[in-house]
Amino acid sequence: VDDHTLPAVGFRKTMQVRSPKRKRHRRLLVLGVVAVVVLSQLLAFILTIMSAAPAVDSEYEALQRTVIHARDGEVLAGIYREDRSYLPIEEIPALVREAFIAVEDRNFYRHHGVDPIGIMRALYANLRHREIVEGGSTITQQLARNLHLDRSRTIRRKLMEIRIALELERRYTKDEILELYLNHIYLGAGAYGVQAASNRYFDRDVDELSLDQVAMLAALPRAPHYYSPIDNHDAAKGRRNLVLQRMNQNDYISEAEADAAAAQPLRTTDPEHKRETGAPGFVEFVRRELLEPFDTDAVYGEGLMVYTTLDIPTQVQAEKALEDAFESGLIPSRTVEGDLQPQAALVTIDAHTGAIRSMIGGRGDDEFNRAVQARRHPGSAFKPFIYAAAISRGRHPGTVVNDLPRVFREEGDESIVWPRNFDDTYRGPVSYRTALARSINTAAVEVIKDIGVDTVRSHLDRYGFTSLTERDGQPGHYALALGGLDHGVTPLEMATAYAAFAAAGTAPQSFAITRVTNRDGDVLYRADPETSTDDHQPAAHYARRAGPAPLYTEKLPPEPALTAAEAYVMTDMLRTVVEEGTGTGARLDVPAAGKTGTSDANHDAWFIGYTGELVSAVWIGEDAPRAMRYRRTADQSIERDDEDYDIELTGVHASLIWGDYMRRRLDAQEPLDPDPAFERPEGIHTIQVDPITGDTPEIHSPRRVREIAVDEHRPRVAWPPVLFLPLVTPLAARPQSDETQVPRHLWSTIATVEVDALTGLPVQIMDDQSPSEGGPMLTLEREFLSGSGILLGPTMIALGNREGLVTKGGEPFHGVYQVDRREPVQKIDPSTGMPVNPDEPQFLRVPLLLESPPPAGARSR
Repeated sequence: VDDHTLPAVGFRKTMQVRSPKRKRHRRLLVLGVVAVVVLSQLLAFILTIMSAAPAVDSEYEALQRTVIHARDGEVLAGIYREDRSYLPIEEIPALVREAFIAVEDRNFYRHHGVDPIGIMRALYANLRHREIVEGGSTITQQLARNLHLDRSRTIRRKLMEIRIALELERRYTKDEILELYLNHIYLGAGAYGVQAASNRYFDRDVDELSLDQVAMLAALPRAPHYYSPIDNHDAAKGRRNLVLQRMNQNDYISEAEADAAAAQPLRTTDPEHKRETGAPGFVEFVRRELLEPFDTDAVYGEGLMVYTTLDIPTQVQAEKALEDAFESGLIPSRTVEGDLQPQAALVTIDAHTGAIRSMIGGRGDDEFNRAVQARRHPGSAFKPFIYAAAISRGRHPGTVVNDLPRVFREEGDESIVWPRNFDDTYRGPVSYRTALARSINTAAVEVIKDIGVDTVRSHLDRYGFTSLTERDGQPGHYALALGGLDHGVTPLEMATAYAAFAAAGTAPQSFAITRVTNRDGDVLYRADPETSTDDHQPAAHYARRAGPAPLYTEKLPPEPALTAAEAYVMTDMLRTVVEEGTGTGARLDVPAAGKTGTSDANHDAWFIGYTGELVSAVWIGEDAPRAMRYRRTADQSIERDDEDYDIELTGVHASLIWGDYMRRRLDAQEPLDPDPAFERPEGIHTIQVDPITGDTPEIHSPRRVREIAVDEHRPRVAWPPVLFLPLVTPLAARPQSDETQVPRHLWSTIATVEVDALTGLPVQIMDDQSPSEGGPMLTLEREFLSGSGILLGPTMIALGNREGLVTKGGEPFHGVYQVDRREPVQKIDPSTGMPVNPDEPQFLRVPLLLESPPPAGARSR
């Protein structure tokens, strides 16, 4: 080889040696570039995801529950989307804070939002156990997720979580982050935060918890349902003991304390059982009321403090009385498609202020509040308003109406009798007091005919009814006197309206909320200043956010329905109902007043009454209006049966519940102050009344009763044409026709006549001074007025028994006309079985008795 070729050969040899190294370098370079590109893209992707995380608000306010308090300040319930009671960090015990830090994030005060060491430790533990036994998220990350993210397990969500956690650490101190976390974390059973969870599981505040209970709370964040001490006892206990072990490892508690707490049994309160109860119907009513002055966000998230009118002892007494009525069998109970029937409602208000003291909306768990939402027909419980309208127009309790059946209308060949009394017994002349006490339907209809439907309708507008319609005041709508309403009324409406009688004539406006404050105690809303002593102004922040809140409920002064004297007259009449009439089941050892009511076909049973300062309405009825007629089967179950029934619910049953309720209350609140509703006011005087005429007694009036009347209300004759009778002439010369009538007063001396029991022919006529002697052996002695020959009772005469004479239901009409002693006997036409003219009564006279036998069905007693 030539010398000059050696370098070239050496070069080629050198190139052949170095070429593989360069290739490797090139590959590494390419890989490096690719890695940089990928990492930069990955970093860009990560930064893009993290930058898309929701913004962290500079000020965060957790949703808090609105708390509803009873009259005495006791908590009734909470209203919330998230059940939370927020506590500042200084009010959360150190032991609680340490328990959560020990098990959830032992390096909480050392990291800056993300704990790499914790993540590696959790990864190792999970790989070793081949399951997730430890999480790598810090408390800050958990807070970030709970505040702003969902719970999906994706890389995207995790990256956003880290981004938010870092931002939280930048904006807040560690104590502020821990405060937010301990108030926001979900701990199962619907409870958010340590205070709500402590109330739910242990029925106590968080600062009252024992060490084992604190550990149980700290055990819940990992899996609230799985570690629930209610649903999974063993898992909950194991997790609790792990928390105690971690607390010992972090020197928060000693080993002896951890062992002692771990030995404790799980002591919890079932949240479903302990869920804040007490007047659920009232609570729902308050919730609806709150949504008037406040928006939804405020009610469900701003932690309002609501103070109400409910009196817990009164509520408990009402619930017990209603419960006992069904458990004792006084009111039968059955289940219809999962619902309890019949239903019942009860509401009590303060007669003077309208404050609601108790409210029961029904039986069972449904949310329909029958005390304020169920509009039902009140039946005879509506009659007091008809009589009150008449009292306000000059009548008095001794005013007389004629209690006899009438043909309401003709339909083809049928004559329809209406109204009818519930027992189809008719008594002739009766006073307002008697008619109301015995709940006589014909009398109530006669009253509304006397004063006019339009008069009654305008009077009703003063009692605060909201459910009346124009049809309830149409001319000729006489069923209004019997509670025949277009839509019906609610128990709360009825209680409020009756309050007018108990509160000197003016019905109050019912209300449930006395005041509402924010968390700082600023008053946002309150009721009428007369019912609240707070002088605080509405909170400024609420006024700025939602407009000015009213300082108190805007109420127009209610128009009095009656004067104080007229209200007292009505109270006195309603007291007679309780002491002598249909409401004796409500009789107490103290004065009480009220009225029963039973709607058509027994669809509704009522009693509304008052004593002391409280007015209460009791209602019973099936939700789908049906007759409350029941039969007890062989297996003691209850079935509804319109034909073969042994239980028929009426207003009497409602009065028994009311009486039991009030007796419980009176026993718990003795001694009682005098009840102003029963104290006689000025403007009332006592009068003497003839119970047959309703007028001032005559010299020959056989009976006189004491009555009360308002000073300006003079006694009047209810049906003047009835009280003027034929000219008095000697019996032998008296004309036998009723056509010639000369106005004369009713009464004269009373004489007697003996008649043959078989023929009805008189044996002898004598006056009271010369009693008869001898005569036929089978005779009857009858009294009559010597001046007019009008026959007097006692007697009973059958009514009806004629084809084509029917009730509104199409059934044949049958009744009894009962005449008491020394009451005039009105003529009953034997061909029709009905009074000759009940509107202008005609009387049976001795001359007619001489001409023909007594009408069919007549008998003496």
